[in-house]
Amino acid sequence: MSFPTLPSEERGAGPAGPAGQGQRPEEGAGTRGWRGPAVESLSYEELVEMLEDLARRMAAGDVGIEEAAELYEQAGFVHRIASERLERVRRRVEDLEKGTASPPS
Repeated sequence: MSFPTLPSEERGAGPAGPAGQGQRPEEGAGTRGWRGPAVESLSYEELVEMLEDLARRMAAGDVGIEEAAELYEQAGFVHRIASERLERVRRRVEDLEKGTASPPS
């Protein structure tokens, strides 16, 4: 599965380390940024997969402290989006159980 490009990947980070450290995408960056509409349009399952990938990368231990901090920040953002999505679905199911659900839009 292909996810939106993460900032460290955009800067050419690799085994040699990130180039241009300290640069961050702006809030709401385009579809290539990890805070842009591309991430927010992923399904819940895709968001979970992305979180698992970020966790694997952090756990591998082969990233520097700056990249680890970026990965942690990315994971926090993706987690927030996934949590919001899950909460919306939970409320919808509760409404369906109560018989007060409105038709899907």
